[in-house]
Amino acid sequence: SSLTYGDIAGGFRAIIAWAMAERGMVFLHSAAVAWAGHAALIVGASGSGKSSTALSCLLAGLEYLGDDHCLLELGDEPRVHSVYAAAKLHDAQLASFPELDAFVVNRDRVAPEKGVAILYPAFRDLLPMSRTLSAVFVPRITGEKRTVIVPAGPAAALAALAPSTLLQMASADREGLATMGRLVRQIPCFSLQLGTERREIAETIRDFLAERSTALE
Repeated sequence: SSLTYGDIAGGFRAIIAWAMAERGMVFLHSAAVAWAGHAALIVGASGSGKSSTALSCLLAGLEYLGDDHCLLELGDEPRVHSVYAAAKLHDAQLASFPELDAFVVNRDRVAPEKGVAILYPAFRDLLPMSRTLSAVFVPRITGEKRTVIVPAGPAAALAALAPSTLLQMASADREGLATMGRLVRQIPCFSLQLGTERREIAETIRDFLAERSTALE
């Protein structure tokens, strides 16, 4: 009962990071969504479109593993694990996702505090614990109508992922940075050029992951 809504949606990061590091996992500042058993990690600084992309996918029926934090497990089959079954949204984002307003629990918040939407149990069927990681997306807001996915280099993906993760995670160490470096070399990286149509964003990602699933079978 003493937990704040911030704790529920994103708290105890250092404790979780330390505990999971012993199990070979790295705590990342990232979003992740999945389709057909395959996940895409969405990486970038705050304001890059991570949360909006993940929530667009959730509301279109894709699986959701997080909009701000996830756990990465590299190995023969890299996996991304969910940490929080919640979403944090600025008021402007809530205006764009009115479907989530009913799940916001901190209605007495004071700006600039974000609204916390608790997604479980309403979205339980779309909240997997983990999925095979098949792609890394670096989102970029273009202002164009269409959403396009094009190849990107590992350096661009690492530049989008590492600084914000290291800034948010005071416990991040050299091993964590090395793991992020291995991630972008091991998993194909792409530029997710975000269009203005929310449903098309989700459909583009769904089709991409469906193709990845078919190709890897």
